[in-house]
Amino acid sequence: PFSFELAEPIGGEVALRLVGEAYADRLYYLPLALHQELTRPSWTWRNRTLLSGEEEAVREVSASVANVASAGVTLLRAPGGWRVGGAEGDLAEPAKVTELVETLRALGAASIEADAPDAAALERFGLASPQVVLRLRTEQGEDSLELGDWIEGRVKERYGRLASRPSVVYGVPAASLDALVKIPARDYLDPVLFPVLAKVEGVSALGAEVGETRWKVEDDKDAGWRFVEEGDPACDKTAVESLISALLELKIRERLDAPAAELGLAEPGVKLELWERDYRHVITIGDQLETGVFAVERLLPNPAGPDAPPVAHRYAVEIGALVADLAAGPLDLLSKRIFQASSWDARQIVVKDREGEVLLTAKWLPKDPANPQGQMEWRVTGQPDADPEAFKAYMKNFDDLNAQRYVARSAGAELADYGLERPERFEIEVETFEGSERKRVARTLLLGDRVGTSVYAMAEGGRSIGLIDASFRDRIAKGFGKQHVLLRLDVWGVREVSVERDGVMAWSAVKPSANWRWDAPWKFACEEGLMPQAAYGALEDLLEGQFETLRISRTEPATRTRLAETGLDAPALRITIRSRGETEAEPSEHVLLIGATRGERERWAMLEGGEVLGVLFDKPVVDLERLIRAQPGPPPFPPAEPATPREE
Repeated sequence: PFSFELAEPIGGEVALRLVGEAYADRLYYLPLALHQELTRPSWTWRNRTLLSGEEEAVREVSASVANVASAGVTLLRAPGGWRVGGAEGDLAEPAKVTELVETLRALGAASIEADAPDAAALERFGLASPQVVLRLRTEQGEDSLELGDWIEGRVKERYGRLASRPSVVYGVPAASLDALVKIPARDYLDPVLFPVLAKVEGVSALGAEVGETRWKVEDDKDAGWRFVEEGDPACDKTAVESLISALLELKIRERLDAPAAELGLAEPGVKLELWERDYRHVITIGDQLETGVFAVERLLPNPAGPDAPPVAHRYAVEIGALVADLAAGPLDLLSKRIFQASSWDARQIVVKDREGEVLLTAKWLPKDPANPQGQMEWRVTGQPDADPEAFKAYMKNFDDLNAQRYVARSAGAELADYGLERPERFEIEVETFEGSERKRVARTLLLGDRVGTSVYAMAEGGRSIGLIDASFRDRIAKGFGKQHVLLRLDVWGVREVSVERDGVMAWSAVKPSANWRWDAPWKFACEEGLMPQAAYGALEDLLEGQFETLRISRTEPATRTRLAETGLDAPALRITIRSRGETEAEPSEHVLLIGATRGERERWAMLEGGEVLGVLFDKPVVDLERLIRAQPGPPPFPPAEPATPREE
């Protein structure tokens, strides 16, 4: 060891001399910063950290305030989240716990007021009977901080002492802490029924038991949401996430002390499970206490272990129609796609009626029989004048055949209720690959009873029975003879669609940039008019599937007399479609005029200013009206038809 002497600083330097004869004639000049470090108060070299520990390692935190019965809290980290009051307590609001823990971890001594204080000194500092006691338990150990009186002349500091260092009295900056520790324990309780921090994205599974109905859906990151049952049927992602979002928004209205039996919770009618990663939230739903408000019990894991009974807390929660939504889960959460047979891969279709008689047969064959490797086209048996392009467009109906709504999950016995015990059959052969080998597989759609313009349907081998639009079935009777192309669109270039009914603007949508926007004579209940993704996605699907190539049959010259006779001189509908042109300043415009009804599912149609008129199969018009009717705002069109008793 050696020692040295420092002179008073001069300018920005300080002189240093080592003690000893060997160094008597040597001086060293060092930066002023060294002098400042070596001459600061000795207590500042001591450990000023008080309650320490990594946030994830904190297991328990508590605060008690003398003479304030309502203040103070104990918070315990347990499965499912922090609990207020210990292992039997209810869940705490994470943000408030984090604020308290972070404040304690950030505490540091501002000064050291005394070493080895005696009893009289402790009394003088207010530490003989501390006013506030803070305790922090981590995986590494436990420590507590006692706070006494405010330090005179320093209103933001209290005397403090650590249990692990009882011989030192600190000056502790405690002004911000003082307000936190006086928060009543009840104010730490989380008002949310399902405290999932990552919201919808944090939920990995959802299941319910409602009476005899049981179901569970899981988020397969590769395949999306699917039911956990035989066949793993796909879910409607939007419907599942909408239900989860509604559950995560549920708030606790009141905490109940009544026994479970008095609230209908001893044998509850509904059990709901929601998985967040590896943790399972469990609630049961009992009696309805008032309109839309139900008794709910939340079951928390017991920290004593998996064999210990769960910790139960009961509440009044405004659930509204969610009980009905949970009961309808097996139907409402199903993917709306009831059948799929890609038109790109289809090679044959055979349609049979209920008696097994063939209504339609078509095959994908070489255009030139002498060149089997050449261009392919559809040929319809018994219709030598059939238009291959028209039939190719018809097969797109099976690319994604969606249910308007599901009515049952059948185990077989219910088929007769929907006319599916002896159905019409749409048998489609598609070409696919098994490894590197080509093979053909059959996919069959079954049709049952009609309900207006809809029909009950299911995929052969499936369990889901739904109502679908029957227009593709009705189209068969019209034949597939040569048709006139009335309209051909670049659907991705469309920028505006508007509909006038009897000369009055009923609805319009514009696409100024990436998204469709509504523009109508009434105010829509959506922020800034931006269409939800499902709505503008449906509109773009409709344009691509129905309006990309629009054909009419039985064409004739558009004379003044025929315009009057077909209702096209004063059309019932004007559908205007504007697309981008060669430049944004020169958009193109197509105005489709829809006149009188000619026959079942047929309307007279023409382009405004065109020279021919003809008969349009009305599916594009019906689908457009259905889409518009589903949007917010006053319904622009009357219902397509009255509901039948079965629909109700």
